[in-house]
Amino acid sequence: MLNALHTPLRLHKKIILFIFVSLVLLHTWVPAAAAGLNDTDVLQQRQAMHSSAVNDIQATSMVPYYTIDGTVNPDPKKLTFTATETIVYTNRTSVALQNIGLRLYPNLTDVGGSCILTTVKVDGSVVTPKYGPQRYFVTVPLAQKLAAGKSVTLQIGFTTTAPTNADSNLFGTLVWDGTTLSMPYAYPMIAYLRGGMWDTTIPDSKGDIVSSEVSMYDVTLRGPSRGYTFVSTGSTLNTNTTGAEQSVRIYSGLQRDFAFALTKLIKKSQTVAGTTINVYGPASRASVTNAALAAAVAAVPIFNARIGQYPYNELDIISVDAGDFWGIEFPSFVLIEQDQYKINPDFEHLIVHEVGHQWFYNVIGNDVQRDAFVDEGLANYTELLYDQARNRATDAAGTIRYWKDDLDALRDNGNDGIVDQSIDVMSDDQYSTLSYSKAALYIDGVRLQIGEAAFATALKSYFTASKYRNVDGTAFRSAAQTACNCNLVSLYTQWILLK
Repeated sequence: MLNALHTPLRLHKKIILFIFVSLVLLHTWVPAAAAGLNDTDVLQQRQAMHSSAVNDIQATSMVPYYTIDGTVNPDPKKLTFTATETIVYTNRTSVALQNIGLRLYPNLTDVGGSCILTTVKVDGSVVTPKYGPQRYFVTVPLAQKLAAGKSVTLQIGFTTTAPTNADSNLFGTLVWDGTTLSMPYAYPMIAYLRGGMWDTTIPDSKGDIVSSEVSMYDVTLRGPSRGYTFVSTGSTLNTNTTGAEQSVRIYSGLQRDFAFALTKLIKKSQTVAGTTINVYGPASRASVTNAALAAAVAAVPIFNARIGQYPYNELDIISVDAGDFWGIEFPSFVLIEQDQYKINPDFEHLIVHEVGHQWFYNVIGNDVQRDAFVDEGLANYTELLYDQARNRATDAAGTIRYWKDDLDALRDNGNDGIVDQSIDVMSDDQYSTLSYSKAALYIDGVRLQIGEAAFATALKSYFTASKYRNVDGTAFRSAAQTACNCNLVSLYTQWILLK
């Protein structure tokens, strides 16, 4: 994510084809690991994955499985998403769970929308949920404890309403701007489980607010067809239009969460390295939309080579009139504040940064509130990798110089701090500098100490070992130590744990 706090940052189907694909996939099919996943689900979810990653569906065990069916109304007097949701959740911890925690992100004061639950059932029985502050965290009671390895099915009816962009103080991601209805985290989401305990903390919106485990989504969306296009996490495998209404069927593959938008923006597309990249922008800014597409198309193969293969078939980038942030990542779905298309002199790096987050946030997850530096530091570093891969020595040197100047300025003001701390105890300036610049300088320090060959190995082994997992800052350190057969604890302590 890059927001206004980071102003100086170096931005910050034809039936025959279906049958053929199905037969090919069935030839290599093995029983799916997610609870409740049938053979058809496996085939469809695999189609959202890059050809090199289709078997990851079976290899990733017992992830939450969401089935969502809903209707979107972009009427400015409505702005609603009314849906039913089924979640098959398997307890992957060693601790029996007494209840299930849900998060209703639209209800957060800083988001400014609402998510109202109309029904909640557990394995078919109606239950009464308990709400926390801001009606953000929801406790769903269980009739009996959910033992390790056992599954439970939640059935939820809900209506989510988005705000307009009238309040510039809102987080700005859930928004109607007159052209696009942007709806990330517009559904009840399984909460983050840490050490057998649900995280009930209200997130601090100076940074990203969603921490979650990898899941799979089967989503049906309906909405007006005239002039509108659905854009979302994952891949749309079926589209039908009847009169003035369209419906789409979307499968996510293995993704951190689910976001979608209904938009009138113009799409520019290109396929590179087996992934289709779509950029949506205003018709009046077609040249900048093309520039954003060019940056993403250049970045994806670079990161494939340096880090690891992007495991999805699609990546969508869409502009929105949000106001509070510059760019923010969601799984295979990026929002860019539309003014950045015309006022940001470093727009290319903004696109690259958010594309880099698809590796560091989506594929490799972390607690974005407690360990923001884990994804932000590496996403920042992808900007340097991008410039170096494109032989832009001056830009690369400028990026490192900016990080150093940014940290020096913080230190001159007496505000240097520990990188590995919750963002709610940081000032705005500390968050911007510590989680981005100082964390990136730590990554560069590792590179300088262990050398180019070991660093290249460390990036790839970190990606392979941490794929679809949630990690903290020690995971990359461990990968680097293995690559160099050396001890990096003192370097980590110096940059991450001390002022």
